[in-house]
Amino acid sequence: MRQVRAPKVYVRDPGLLHRLLQLTDREDLLGHPKAGASWEGFIIEQFLAAADVADPHFWATHSVACQEEGTTGLP
Repeated sequence: MRQVRAPKVYVRDPGLLHRLLQLTDREDLLGHPKAGASWEGFIIEQFLAAADVADPHFWATHSVACQEEGTTGLP
């Protein structure tokens, strides 16, 4: 199993994201497929601000074992 480090793009300002998605009210947001991404971006921004992180990134693993039937990819 190898680790993969890759950038992930987040719109850090939820107001900007909502404007770009042309969401005008709460009902528009809750019915939009990006509602989860909006919440996720907000939460990540709060964590980054609290931890004073300058270069955020995420780690993932790239493993064929996860795709094989009957395995979970867990050690």
